[in-house]
Amino acid sequence: MDESAAAWSGLGSSMNLPSAMKEEMERLKLELRDLKLEVSRDLMELKDTVSSVIGDLVAVIERQKSLLTRVEGLESRAQGAVTPSSPKDAFNAFAYVSLEELEDSNVLSEELDSVVEEDEQPVGTTPSDETIADKSSDEIRVLSDEDVAAEFLEIVLEHIDEVGGVLNNILFTKLWKGDEPATSAIKKLVKSALVADETIDIHKLSKLRGLYYRTGGDPVEIYEQLYG
Repeated sequence: MDESAAAWSGLGSSMNLPSAMKEEMERLKLELRDLKLEVSRDLMELKDTVSSVIGDLVAVIERQKSLLTRVEGLESRAQGAVTPSSPKDAFNAFAYVSLEELEDSNVLSEELDSVVEEDEQPVGTTPSDETIADKSSDEIRVLSDEDVAAEFLEIVLEHIDEVGGVLNNILFTKLWKGDEPATSAIKKLVKSALVADETIDIHKLSKLRGLYYRTGGDPVEIYEQLYG
C-alpha cells in the first residue's frame, strides 16, 4: 500500500505545469486586474460626466422657466395697458352719469383729456416708480465678472478646506449658487485663479478631470475619501 501511494504521489508531482506556462498565467492575471481597474475608473468618469451634463441641463431648464415667467408678465402688463376701462371702473364717468348729462356738461371733455394723458404716459415711468428708483439707486451694485469670480473663488476655497478637495468638472454644477448659470468668462477667471494659487494643486485623473486640493495633501487618498 505504501508503494502504490508513493507511485500516485510521484505521478502528481510529475504533472506540474512548466514554468513558462505559469509565468504566462500570472501575466494574464495581472492584465485582467489592470483591465478591471481601468473599466472601473472609466465608469466613474462616465458617472461624473453624466452628472455634470444633467446639472447643466437643469440649469438651462430653470433659466428657460424664468424667461417664460418674465415674458408672461410683460404680456400681462401690455394687455392691461391697452384694455379699455370697464364701465365699473371708479375713474370712468359713464358709470355714474348718463350720456345726456355728459353732453350738457364739461365732464365728457375732462374725462377724455384724462384718458389721453394716461395713454401718453409711458408704462412703468410713474412718478412713484421714478422716486423709488432714485432712492434705491445708491443701493444697487452691479457686479463685474471679476467680482463674481472672486466671490465664487472664496466659496471654492472654503469647500476645499472643509472637505479636502473638489473635482474641476463639478465646480459650477455643485458649488455654484447664482441665479443664472456662470458665464464662460467667470469660469475662466476662477480656474486661472486656482492655477495661480500656490497653495492649491491639481491632480490629473484623466484628460478632462482633475482634483483641486491643498498643497501637501495626498490627492489619491482625498479622491478615494470623497468619490471612491
